[in-house]
Amino acid sequence: MPESAQPPRKSSKTRQGTPRTLALHKYVGGDTIKVSFNRRSLAICALFVLNLVLTPLVAYIFEPFSWASSDSYFGSLPHSPSPRWSATVVVDMQALTPFTATNASFYAMSVPIDDHACSFALLPRVPGVIYLPKDFGPRLLFDLCTNVTLNHIARAWTVTALSRPVSVSVAWSTQSEVVYLHVLPGASEMWVLLKLIWRLVLCMYIGKVLHTRFFRHVYHLYENLDLYPLSERSKGIKRYEILVGDPTAIVVSDPILCAGFCFDVLASADHTLQAVTRVLHPSSTGNFVLSSIYLSRHVWFSYAALLVLHSVLKRYRVLHWCVAQSTTILAIVVTVLLSAVANIALRWYPLVGVVNSLFCIFTTPVGGDYFNVEASPALLLTYAMLWTVPVLLGRRAPEPRPDAPELPMMFRSVTSIMSAGHQQRSIPLDILSLAQAARQPSATPIPALNPNDDHILAKFAFNDWKQIMWLWLCCPRQRNDADFCTGGSIYRLFEMDPSHQTLATINHRGTDCYVYSYIAADQLADVARVSLLGRLAIKGARQQRKIAVQARGMRDSVHGNVQRFAVGRVVLRKPTEKDENGSAGLIFGARNSPWVE
Repeated sequence: MPESAQPPRKSSKTRQGTPRTLALHKYVGGDTIKVSFNRRSLAICALFVLNLVLTPLVAYIFEPFSWASSDSYFGSLPHSPSPRWSATVVVDMQALTPFTATNASFYAMSVPIDDHACSFALLPRVPGVIYLPKDFGPRLLFDLCTNVTLNHIARAWTVTALSRPVSVSVAWSTQSEVVYLHVLPGASEMWVLLKLIWRLVLCMYIGKVLHTRFFRHVYHLYENLDLYPLSERSKGIKRYEILVGDPTAIVVSDPILCAGFCFDVLASADHTLQAVTRVLHPSSTGNFVLSSIYLSRHVWFSYAALLVLHSVLKRYRVLHWCVAQSTTILAIVVTVLLSAVANIALRWYPLVGVVNSLFCIFTTPVGGDYFNVEASPALLLTYAMLWTVPVLLGRRAPEPRPDAPELPMMFRSVTSIMSAGHQQRSIPLDILSLAQAARQPSATPIPALNPNDDHILAKFAFNDWKQIMWLWLCCPRQRNDADFCTGGSIYRLFEMDPSHQTLATINHRGTDCYVYSYIAADQLADVARVSLLGRLAIKGARQQRKIAVQARGMRDSVHGNVQRFAVGRVVLRKPTEKDENGSAGLIFGARNSPWVE
């Protein structure tokens, strides 16, 4: 039977294609091919999705979800029985404070001292030391060093952010201890509900992003594999199995979500200040862990900085100066930096003095021992530090690069390009149009792959540790199967010219899926890495250049720039007189496939 008379390939699904679909697409072969998802990868992906969707609600592990109480604002403040003036401090502060809410959160701590502790080493132990008025520490040491046991000191101050009161603090010394009290006013019912609605909207938007930018494309891959061969190597394939990737990078790369989370953190500056206090002076391990998790929300400032950094580097054509950052590693670094590192570093008095001076730089006396402290400059400085973290990590943690023998000289790595000069090399991208080519012999089943035929950019090892771990957990075969991966053509283009990436500063390799291909007797024939086409900046590509592309078993399709395979691919071509650095071409997969091999 001639090839033009071959029947369409049967679909393994119960719902068959429409006659119009069957008329438009000519399938290869007539056997039924089974397509399935790897169950373990689906389970792990579901955990990732659950974590992403619930991320906006993580704040409630620390923030109280309440707004009404019959107790007066200062009526439940703990009073120290030692200083005779402590009650006066509270009463006077109640008269001076602008707060009118009725509920509050308290955090009180004390540190024992004695008359022989005349040393600057005492100050880092004082609770809330970075928030204390600048004269509190020197006055405390003066009293201890001069043995003035009756001249104890007390300070009370209101912390504001953009002139909006966010907390009240009281600190006093006795003959045996220094007491620090941090008070948060209870928010109104309207404010609590507005924050809840905002966070629920973020949850729903995350779900929408996951559906439209990832899972819809994963299902498209499933359908395409049911209708078309994966590639020209797929003759004789009986079964496909899909390992689903991790969509985390897609969520954190959304500018709307970054802005939404940053706004949420800014609106919760009061709880941020108290979380910092609990991290620096924890009352228990659980208290420290919960406060650290709450502070980890600040990683969204670093994610937003990566989005801005990409735009700046692309504007000046220096994308090769940076490397894509792992969102997991960045989140861990920011969390540790704001918790464990801060706890250890702020035990050194000189650093404590610097931080305290920055926090209290805008301190206004209200009267007597009462002050008003504007915390906005200190908060902005903290956010600026978080913006610089990904930039520093990007310079110190380069991505894995292919060895020199693996690729031709024209495809040398970004490191080689940078050593040759500071100018980024431009590799033009063409949308290839399939010209009619001579028919090639039909492909034959692949009994086993040769390790020499694999691609280093397609291997499991070309991921960060998080993706490598879940890939090993999901791998349906022995671990050496990872040595036989193919695909990854999009990464070879990115190595040549990083400007073709839609976002070069965030690592999206975890979003890739792996397709396991099996022939008869359930024998593994191929492991293909497929990447989302959305990662490739197609805008500005040269359209419809007539270039003959030889492909075994492939006939010219209805649309000239679409091949009859389930996924597309990127082809690299040698230098010419017009393109002295070489060029690249994109061939779309069937049904406008959003995946490239």
